Amino acid sequence: MRYCWPKTDGEDGPTAKQQTLLVGLLAVGAAACVLTGALPGPEFAALMNRIGPLMVFVTAMTVVSYLADAAGLFRVVTAFAAKLGCGRTLWLWFLVLALTTGASVFLSLDTAVVLVTPLVISLAGSAGIRPIVFALSTVWLANTASLLLPVSNLTNLLAQQKSGIHPLEYAALLWLPSLAGILVPVLLLWLVFRHELSGRYAAPAGINSDDVPDRGLLRLSMAVMGLLLPALVSGIQVAVPATAAALVLAALAAEGTTEIHRLYHIDRGYEMLDEKLLCLGAKVQRVLDLDGGNVD
Repeated sequence: MRYCWPKTDGEDGPTAKQQTLLVGLLAVGAAACVLTGALPGPEFAALMNRIGPLMVFVTAMTVVSYLADAAGLFRVVTAFAAKLGCGRTLWLWFLVLALTTGASVFLSLDTAVVLVTPLVISLAGSAGIRPIVFALSTVWLANTASLLLPVSNLTNLLAQQKSGIHPLEYAALLWLPSLAGILVPVLLLWLVFRHELSGRYAAPAGINSDDVPDRGLLRLSMAVMGLLLPALVSGIQVAVPATAAALVLAALAAEGTTEIHRLYHIDRGYEMLDEKLLCLGAKVQRVLDLDGGNVD
């Protein structure tokens, strides 16, 4: 399956050339700051040492989220929520809040805003619910729910890196403020939209989990995501499991044969991942290269 990000009607985003040009200009500007002494070399090195791994993590999680979405993962979850709501708008709203909270806590608030919001707006429209109800709930909760884990928010990662505590210790310190950050907005949103949430909704049209293009890739994406989430709170540098997941998902989604070298990076975050993927139907093989290292 070849990854392709579909455009919605009326979407007019930047082209690949424009994006490349922007990145190039930013890189040239950064280099000019270092070469002219505006940003001293030692300070630049210290800055990159601090934020470099975080930038790798953010990039990798962006790839993981978009590939999982392209495989149909979030669409299936949305379709399941529509069925689980049993026609009651309040139940469906609670399920949307749960989806938003989970995405924000484990995949970052950016994933919740960028990927979940369009899905719940489409879900609301198909169910005959005013989209503003789900849209505002998702955007608001995506921000306030991003307190619990370091990976929930880039600011959290910087704070956890500075303190040097384990991710679970971080969660133990922040669970109460995080709970308040979820419950208070939920209560306020309910007070504002309580009349609309008290009704029922029709079975959404166009939200069908059977429409995913490749169910095998969907199952594999679910497996990779399931392995990624505990790895992100295991205490390993979060860039390692996130990058490994991005590599594996990209390899699974690509056409033809993909080779991944230096598998010790993946093994560091996921023990015997190739065997787990084989059990799910992936065509993967661990072999020795000429230098004695592993290739998948």
